[in-house]
Amino acid sequence: MFQKVLIARRGEAAARVARTCKRLGIDAVALFSEAAESVHVEACDVAKEVQAEDGRVATADVLAAAREAVVDAVYPGYASYT
Repeated sequence: MFQKVLIARRGEAAARVARTCKRLGIDAVALFSEAAESVHVEACDVAKEVQAEDGRVATADVLAAAREAVVDAVYPGYASYT
């Protein structure tokens, strides 16, 4: 079973994933940018800020945040990455 998951999505969909992780005993890490809404950040245990360009986060930045947070898995959602 995973111990920590990075949620590379934002908004209500990401908040639902984070709440499900909590019910399963899995720590959730949120990615956010300065302009993003915070509903998903509040639902997660940890938050990491990343730079977004035109609402998109570079894949390399997602992977760097995952390595920094020492996660077991990444939930990509259905977002676009560059």
